[in-house]
Amino acid sequence: MPRNRVGHLTQSRTSFAAILLAIILTGCTSYGQRAAALQPETVRAMRRVAILPLENLTEHRTAPDVVSDLLAASLYRSARYDVIVERHEVARRLSTLNQGLPPVLDRTAAIEVGRALDLDGVFYGTVVEYGDRVDRLNRRLDSVVGVTLRLVDPRSGEIVWTARANRTSGELLAVSREPLASVAQIAVADLVTALHPAADGVTP
Repeated sequence: MPRNRVGHLTQSRTSFAAILLAIILTGCTSYGQRAAALQPETVRAMRRVAILPLENLTEHRTAPDVVSDLLAASLYRSARYDVIVERHEVARRLSTLNQGLPPVLDRTAAIEVGRALDLDGVFYGTVVEYGDRVDRLNRRLDSVVGVTLRLVDPRSGEIVWTARANRTSGELLAVSREPLASVAQIAVADLVTALHPAADGVTP
């Protein structure tokens, strides 16, 4: 078989695996954390990354900003990256290049932004749950946060890591005055913890 044909098949299989794992993780309704490092060596080599504004599927308008800021703080604390372009910085840096954020913040957008800003990787994702669950009498039962996150290599255009974290306030070890904020911190910590084995070359 010709070499270019083999390369095409390999890339197709990798892309298919990324899509399949993304579907599985997105469709997961159990609580906890699920992650998959598709290319751990690529993840480990990344030093310059950005965080795109997250998609919001909840009724809380500020949910993506809260989660994105928590993610940036956790990545800074990990001390694994030389450059982290936060969500509010992405648009500003693009504007200096006479470019704007793509209208749809998906994998294609992550690739475009990563190439424009000369980055090793770009995080993008979705806040799928964020808020308080109530009973029929509108009494709060618990707080819940669910986040799906993916990391793209803009050079190859492939998803190299993907994860989903779902947490509830019922898992808190102590009573919190702001249970939703505490749950969001735990969910984001789950995601970054899942990323660390990938960065070390160990699949979770």
